[in-house]
Amino acid sequence: MSGAGQIRGWQPPRRRQRRIWYLTALLPLTAALLFLPVKPSRDALMQAESLPVLAEGETYALPSSVMLGLPEGPTQRLTVSAERLVKGKMLLIDAEHPLPEGAEPGNTFGVLSYARGRIACRDPQAVLGEETLIRLEYLCVDARNSGMDRLTVFAGTRSQEQQRILLTDTVADFARDVSIEEAVILAKEKVDEPGCSEHQLPWTVDIRLCRTWNDMPAREALGDSPQGAWLLDNAWRYGFVQRWPEADPAADEHRPYHFRYVGLSHARMMQALALDFEAYLDFLRQEGGVTLLDDEGAPLVTVVCVRAGERHTVFEVPEGTKLEDASLDNTGWALLSLTYR
Repeated sequence: MSGAGQIRGWQPPRRRQRRIWYLTALLPLTAALLFLPVKPSRDALMQAESLPVLAEGETYALPSSVMLGLPEGPTQRLTVSAERLVKGKMLLIDAEHPLPEGAEPGNTFGVLSYARGRIACRDPQAVLGEETLIRLEYLCVDARNSGMDRLTVFAGTRSQEQQRILLTDTVADFARDVSIEEAVILAKEKVDEPGCSEHQLPWTVDIRLCRTWNDMPAREALGDSPQGAWLLDNAWRYGFVQRWPEADPAADEHRPYHFRYVGLSHARMMQALALDFEAYLDFLRQEGGVTLLDDEGAPLVTVVCVRAGERHTVFEVPEGTKLEDASLDNTGWALLSLTYR
């Protein structure tokens, strides 16, 4: 499906009746939205950015369970197409790195219809990718079995058009009190522009804490409640990471509760390294490869990072490993996560 198409199971949220004067603002609003970023071509995607460097003498402090590079032993070459890489879980998406061509979410499934009560969800139209739903269901069921029953999904995957609708509606809300120009500025501070939101990937979910299904969500930091602390301590075990752990709930309504499914291996590695998403990508670009070891020193996970090719990318990987995920990072690099068992 195209990025402008509708994701199955989603409908625009109902909004209160607009005032008559708002109709006169539609023209300038439309004109303002015409300047939203355009999705880059694959050629632009493959133009690598300059490699960030550490300060002189600065090194990453590695835990004892992590070694740089590949384990000793025979290797083999693995070639992955650009079409597969752009569907991977590690794309960096923001205003400077918009959604690349080919990265649209594809098939998604309704959270409520899929989970049948095993995942609490406030939005009846919320959808997610199948793999994300499977792991999210495991997380929510185990949370309830641990006495943590307040975890509630508030947002899932959106298409390009749905993101545009959300931004337009947010502009309209602000335009009730300020000029249309000011409304556009305020709305863009609250809602990502189309093509610049992680919610346009099938891996992204907002998880809030609600006392009951129809209560307003808690606005406290997740770590300030037993349920939120459990989520922060255990999300990585199911392949999820908190995207902006330093976000302030008092200043930002959504970011503190925004989680990204990156797969079991990447989440495990990020937990071991104590790095957030951007820092983890930076680390991989610097080092090229890293391996997580078990208590006996045997390899569990290897992640390889190389410059991405235009049509395909060649990786050198340990023999006998199983490919878990292959992904672009949307800055000119490509990643593989591999497991040994």
